[in-house]
Amino acid sequence: MSEFDSWESYFYPETIDWTGNGTLRNNFGLRDADRLSDIEYAITARAAREWATTPHQDLGWGEARAKAIHKHLFHRIYEWAGEYRTVPIGKGQSRFAHPDEIPAVLQAVEGFVRSREWSELGREEFARDVAVTFAWVNATHAFREGNGRTTKLFLDDVARQSPWELHFDEVTPDWWNEISERTTLREDRHQPDPAPMVPVLAAITHPRSTAQPAGSSSGLSAAVRASYPLAPGSSVPESPSSSPRQQGGYRNDERGRGR
Repeated sequence: MSEFDSWESYFYPETIDWTGNGTLRNNFGLRDADRLSDIEYAITARAAREWATTPHQDLGWGEARAKAIHKHLFHRIYEWAGEYRTVPIGKGQSRFAHPDEIPAVLQAVEGFVRSREWSELGREEFARDVAVTFAWVNATHAFREGNGRTTKLFLDDVARQSPWELHFDEVTPDWWNEISERTTLREDRHQPDPAPMVPVLAAITHPRSTAQPAGSSSGLSAAVRASYPLAPGSSVPESPSSSPRQQGGYRNDERGRGR
């Protein structure tokens, strides 16, 4: 495996622009960021659907699951799929866990998820506990690319322990990202705040369908549609802001349509 030990090492040197961002090194050798984004979009959408076809109970609810999801989504595209990032990152006013902190945070997530009686939770309790899970997983932003997509599949897996499922496609990507940012670590806040996400998750929580083929999940289908949208949802208000498509970067904004 190549060495990814600096910000610049993730990019093809000739593609790095004045912002310090460029095209991420990839298994196809593509230097065109838009073409890479299109290919990544197609491959990870298919991989996200594949994730639903195999049980994953043996992965636990922390590091192993997060790494397995990310590797499944991105191993065809990036050499470092399933491996934690080695560089600090931030997005806007948000900051994410230092690389050295990622394992401990995800171990804490595992402890929290295991401590809840998911099968007995009502809608509001479920939304609250999923918001806590989300806030801490999101706070790690454990990977160099694809954290949002990985997190949604992680939450869908958690939800399968309950009588509820999450319809992520009822939230527009811009609004989801805006609320996500409100939960993150800040210079003056050293723990994530799950509170802003609770009403959003409550609004997209629905009773789990009992008539599903083995290995399927309508919640996961919603997670796929949300990360690879064809049209905006309507159950949660749309944010007035919009996120332009970015070239490979992360110091300011993360590249990619589905994050």
